[in-house]
Amino acid sequence: AAIEAARLFQREMRLIAKLNHTHILPLFDYGEAVVDGISLPYMVMPVCADGSLAMWLRQRGNAVSLPPADVAHIVQQAADALQHAHDQQIIHRDIKPSNFLIRLPKDNPNRPDLLLSDFGLAKLSDTSSSTSNHIVGTPLYMAPEQWRGHPVQATDQYMLAAMSYELLTGRPPFRGTLEQLMVQHIQGQPAPPSTLNPQVSSTLDSVILRALAKRPEDRFPTISAFARAFQAAVQSTQTEQDSLYETMQSNDEKTAALAD
Repeated sequence: AAIEAARLFQREMRLIAKLNHTHILPLFDYGEAVVDGISLPYMVMPVCADGSLAMWLRQRGNAVSLPPADVAHIVQQAADALQHAHDQQIIHRDIKPSNFLIRLPKDNPNRPDLLLSDFGLAKLSDTSSSTSNHIVGTPLYMAPEQWRGHPVQATDQYMLAAMSYELLTGRPPFRGTLEQLMVQHIQGQPAPPSTLNPQVSSTLDSVILRALAKRPEDRFPTISAFARAFQAAVQSTQTEQDSLYETMQSNDEKTAALAD
């Protein structure tokens, strides 16, 4: 067991060493050291004093939804990091709030900067060994093909969509026991996020539900495309709201002029 744990640890270090991206937790050094006659593998990474995205969400209170614009900021950074990993043929397979460390900008603490971490479950997408096809991941966010042991790059997109669903609504797409989660992710359809958060537009509903499609080929072609569609949906809604506000303000001014 110790030998296998050391092998997996070294594998993770080699994967992270291939990645160099603003929103991926950097690896400063790695290797093995002998301590009291025992060989110990190590990795050196920066400390993120602000904690994880999961901790940040807990500090805001349970079941708290975020404004779509703030979620778009998170999705964009996460997708950028994951697209970089995909370009290196690496599938993360465990996208969830606790695997994103954060740095809080002093000028806007409501929009944390993300650092993707924990590549311990990552899979090289150009390999097909039997050991890589074990069912691994976090059940709340796992894609249908992941439950079957056949993750692909679009698996990360599904998991990021499930996480964004939770950020928008305060709850994941599905809840229940392990068996119930498996059945729901494989067969069930989540409620549109707008039914749980009126700030979510029907356009954004469509984007998220497409990324949560049961078949990988029915999702966006890349995780970057998902993030762009997410951002466009949010911006479109904001533009409509601004236009409506301007129209109401203009009507109010006309009414006041007539009254005078």
